[in-house]
Amino acid sequence: MEISIRHWTSPDIPVIGTLWLNTYRNGAPTVEDSIVPQAEQRLNRWLAGRLRNRADMGYVAELDDSFAGFLTGRIGPWDSEPPIVASRKLAWIDGLCVVDAYRRTGVASALVGRAMDRARASGVSRIETMFPVDDPGAGALWASLGFVSSVTRASLELDS
Repeated sequence: MEISIRHWTSPDIPVIGTLWLNTYRNGAPTVEDSIVPQAEQRLNRWLAGRLRNRADMGYVAELDDSFAGFLTGRIGPWDSEPPIVASRKLAWIDGLCVVDAYRRTGVASALVGRAMDRARASGVSRIETMFPVDDPGAGALWASLGFVSSVTRASLELDS
């Protein structure tokens, strides 16, 4: 079982969109994160735009000639708000999903490894992502790849 990583193509978009949306539907972090009408079509249009942008990263993993997962990300300038920290080039991983049948097979690590290689080759000083703090599997994955949690995002539901 060899994991193959390749750049995504247009025919991958519906598969990526469905997997990403189903992953979100099965674990939306908060109630206010309700899914918009026509989410799949909107997501697929967004992915198509990302595919055309050369600064974006999009990879598909295949295992046993089957779609096993994907990673999307981007590379570009990062500017501080407020503007008190020097601007720098940053890589960001937006989405990482692995088909349930291929979890714990190294697919996620292979996808992130490819993104890290691209980031290094692009002269990026840092690569970042977000993941749910209550997901021990995600935390373990990112820690095993050398990622260190540096900021915690907190929220409070307000009564309307």
